[in-house]
Amino acid sequence: MAAARLAAVLQGASVKSLCHARRAEYALITETLKRRPLLERALSHAGVGEADNPRLHAAHLLLAHEALYGRGLRHAAVRDLARASHALPALRTLLRWSRALLKAKSAAGTRRPPPAAALPRYARVNTLRSSVDGACAALVREGYTLLAAPASPSAPGPGEAWVDREVPSLLVLPPRAELHGHAMVRRAALVLQEKASAMAPVALAPAAGGLVVDACAAPGNKTSQLAALAAEGRVVACERDGARAATLRRRVEEAAEGRVSVRCVDFLQLDPQSEEMRGVESVLLDPSCSGSGIVERGAAHGAAEHPSPSDGAARLSALAAMQLRLLRHALSFPAARAVVYSTCSVHPIENELVVAAALGAARGWRLAAPAALRRWKCRGLPLGGLDAEQCERLVRAAPFVQTNGFFIARFERCGP
Repeated sequence: MAAARLAAVLQGASVKSLCHARRAEYALITETLKRRPLLERALSHAGVGEADNPRLHAAHLLLAHEALYGRGLRHAAVRDLARASHALPALRTLLRWSRALLKAKSAAGTRRPPPAAALPRYARVNTLRSSVDGACAALVREGYTLLAAPASPSAPGPGEAWVDREVPSLLVLPPRAELHGHAMVRRAALVLQEKASAMAPVALAPAAGGLVVDACAAPGNKTSQLAALAAEGRVVACERDGARAATLRRRVEEAAEGRVSVRCVDFLQLDPQSEEMRGVESVLLDPSCSGSGIVERGAAHGAAEHPSPSDGAARLSALAAMQLRLLRHALSFPAARAVVYSTCSVHPIENELVVAAALGAARGWRLAAPAALRRWKCRGLPLGGLDAEQCERLVRAAPFVQTNGFFIARFERCGP
């Protein structure tokens, strides 16, 4: 029924004709109409052309809206469409992701997950201050049993811990493990950092001794991780907000003293052709985003309050435009060999569509699967003209793999 009502409006019927629709159906249709231009571009990028049948085209728009902006298959009308034979493969892929995300959020809760369903407590060993072996030994002395990491993502039981499979400096502990007052945390030998966040610097894998730019660096957890990964290299950390830059400076002084240069500057103001920036070999770009992937909140995750789940189309479009501008700037550094783009968003408009647009505009770059994450199962979605091989090089994370929602794309320069 929703598709028929939307098709009628698209063919010229007044929006007032929707007055007999149920409230939820009315909201779905009107939101789809507001976002129609963007949805049609997304469908085109996904290889879904405009259908000759107006009702079928309306169905595609409704499905695309639910996949890109919805919270799972909430509406009966959308569930019926998803089961229909004309739900195309690209839309089915998006809907499966939306359904999986909703299921994970229902299991974990949006604020304070119950103990059995909560995400693990993650703590990264700051190898500039300690060693993984030393941190593990400290946990054993405190009564933890150190286990081998399981093949499938799961949370440790009480008194259990292990070293993460993908991030070798990351310790995985029970969800309710309390580490805020731990001696290793107080002396910055242990950093409370969520796994998805710690995956982005690992995906960049900066060369030892190289010059790295952390483009949107505050609060600084990834920055100190980059400093540790770059060994004797140097990190330039950018943050345009004065208060956040002060927090960043304090954190990196505690965790990576002397290895990070903090600049209170908009990343876009860095001149890639300046003498210093011409030596930049790698860039990590984790820009402002909708935050739609953050499920578990608290000081341990450095997260602010959860944004509204129904992010507005105008806001998402503005964020995506800003993210694309930042990514294109990151790809313009002449000596850069690798750029990692990451967000804590689950919206494709901030992820695959930004990546696809950047690839289309930047010459000499390709997507590459991060070497440390080759075994990772969650991959990108076929949007924006990205082919299956390119999607396999993208990384997604979500609660059903024991992390917050996250997205990572690694760009590598082509040729020598």
